Amino acid sequence: MYSPLIIGNNIDKWSSAPGNFRLEYHSVDEVRQAVKHFSSLVDYQEVKKGDKWAVAKAVISKRDASKSYKDTLVVAERRWVQNERILCAFDFRYWESRYCYIKDDAGRTVVMNPWKSQDIYLDITAEMEEEKIAIKEQILKGRQLGLSRRISNMMLHRMIFRRNRNGYVASSNEEKTGKLFDMYDFSLAHLPFWMRPDETSRRENQILELGNGSAITLQHGAQSTGIARGDTPTDAHISEVAEFDEPEKIIESAILEAMHSDPSLFLALEGTAEGQGNWWHDTWKSSKAGWPERRSMLRPIFLPWFVGGLHPDEHWLHRHPVPVNYATTMLPWAETHAKAAALYVNRTDYLRKHLGSTWQMPIEQIWHYECRRDEMIRKGRLNKFLQEHP
Repeated sequence: MYSPLIIGNNIDKWSSAPGNFRLEYHSVDEVRQAVKHFSSLVDYQEVKKGDKWAVAKAVISKRDASKSYKDTLVVAERRWVQNERILCAFDFRYWESRYCYIKDDAGRTVVMNPWKSQDIYLDITAEMEEEKIAIKEQILKGRQLGLSRRISNMMLHRMIFRRNRNGYVASSNEEKTGKLFDMYDFSLAHLPFWMRPDETSRRENQILELGNGSAITLQHGAQSTGIARGDTPTDAHISEVAEFDEPEKIIESAILEAMHSDPSLFLALEGTAEGQGNWWHDTWKSSKAGWPERRSMLRPIFLPWFVGGLHPDEHWLHRHPVPVNYATTMLPWAETHAKAAALYVNRTDYLRKHLGSTWQMPIEQIWHYECRRDEMIRKGRLNKFLQEHP
């Protein structure tokens, strides 16, 4: 579902099977028009409980109120729905770019348009899928790279299009887990009714069970027992790991022991670097040392601050314009940082693939880095800046 090679093979295999048809890709505009058309065929309502969206329910077919909407579709309409559901199940990128709605930085509801950092991460995950190995990752990152968002999309996709998945979602405390799950809930609520699975049970801040047998359980890093203790998860997204109270008990002795090595498994541990000599740091060193020879459980993935799409954005640059003569007046440590970043990109295969072997840090990013770091030096918070802009 992530590797173009595997996606293509699955589509060809399905399309060539007796009784099936050739799956067809549709543009964003075509999908938007079709969704609008199908919505016009039924009466349904979006139900909002408190600050959380609940799943919209299709209730009455406008063509024949005595029948399910499915029974009133013509052949071409049924073919469209079947095409989209099967194609989305095979191809995560297609689903995300057509049907996965999120809130952007301005609070607008928009379809997902991934950043470079998010595509780099997905490509790494696709490599593991092609190897037919369990996807188990330790992701060390800068802030505002959009990885929590993309991993949330991937987890939601797995819950919707795979049956009987046992998913876990956790952040460092209950409030942050709730905010993380809001990403899932918002995108789920904005799926067209013919793609959204029924909810069979929902317990606030605990579990969401779907009609296809899949479920998402919410836990957090301040709880007294380990995540998924006594259970066997198939999928897990654990965020802000460096902030967990007792990660040895909550993660190491619990969910890491509960998730085995089946190729269908997905586990993403993600967070920034916070301090040295703690569990997150020690696990990173172990993963980095052991993974090349496959002697570690987790694949280490490091994404530096400059591969995201937010630092700096156009609004920051409007407030802080780059000086005309900045190329000749930048501080020496800023220039050194830019050169080190270029060297790191050139030596790192997954960054070189996306940014190019001749990549150089844009002058706008150097200016942003110099301004932000200089400000944090004046405030005595350089350590905090470095952990969020690695």
